[in-house]
Amino acid sequence: LSVSAPQDEVQRALSQLSLTGKVEIAAVNAAHQTVVSGDAAAVEALAQHLTEQGRKSKRLAVSHAFHSAHMDPMLEAFREVAESVSYGKPQI
Repeated sequence: LSVSAPQDEVQRALSQLSLTGKVEIAAVNAAHQTVVSGDAAAVEALAQHLTEQGRKSKRLAVSHAFHSAHMDPMLEAFREVAESVSYGKPQI
C-alpha cells in the first residue's frame, strides 16, 4: 500500500491500531510517501484509518507482500538460486 503520509505518521497509526507486526514499513520513497506491506486485512484496516484521517492511499499491484515477513518462507529458495549464479565483473 502506498500512502501519502510521512513515515512517522504511518508508524503512529500502526501503533494506534495495534498493527505492529502485521504491517511493516516497506519503503520511504519521499518525505510524504510511505509504502507498507503485510497481512492483507491489516493493510486494508490501515488504509481505511488513514483515509479517515484525510490521507490518500493506493493498493499496489504486486504478486507478494514484498519487504515483509511474508517473504521469509522463500528466502532459502532465493539463497539457492543466488548461490547457483556465476558472478563476475560487469562488461559493456
